[in-house]
Amino acid sequence: MTVALPYGAHTPFRSPPSVDKVYLLPSEGLFSTKSGGVLSVLLTAPLLSAQGSTLDEFFTFDSAELASFSHDVRALRLLAITGLKQGAHGGEEFHRARTTLLFPIRGSVDLTVEDVYGKKMAHRLDLKNGASIPPFIFHGYTVVEQDTSIVLLANTRILPNDPQSSDSYGHLVFECLRSQYSSSASPST
Repeated sequence: MTVALPYGAHTPFRSPPSVDKVYLLPSEGLFSTKSGGVLSVLLTAPLLSAQGSTLDEFFTFDSAELASFSHDVRALRLLAITGLKQGAHGGEEFHRARTTLLFPIRGSVDLTVEDVYGKKMAHRLDLKNGASIPPFIFHGYTVVEQDTSIVLLANTRILPNDPQSSDSYGHLVFECLRSQYSSSASPST
């Protein structure tokens, strides 16, 4: 008897990226404002850089992956998660179409990322840096400090009447996907 794989575990149309494509995004510091507040510049995305263009990569989609959705999910979505408790875990998922930018705005998190080739990396994110997480990278975070808050910028939207539009798949689906790749095979970067 053959068991059908869940959609998230289907072989991608292109080679998935490695964790080497998870970029740390340094903030540009804290500045005093005329109104007496503090301005934190979380992201300045150059049009060109040594890594390539953060903006170009953020707004580039695999057309074959987009075709799997019943609606156009391309969008700019800003999310805030506030009041996180020390030791809490979040994420623990991957996406097939979505790129996510994650920035702590208070406190810090330990971000872990894993690719389908078996490579894992960890990064401490705080007010000094965020991260860009491309599609097919399994990611999760652990809250380091009490009352941490993070913002996420995603390049897809979620449609209330279309559960597939969430484009979020858990660790079991990731394991099914990863089983299709050899740990010795990794994409050319």
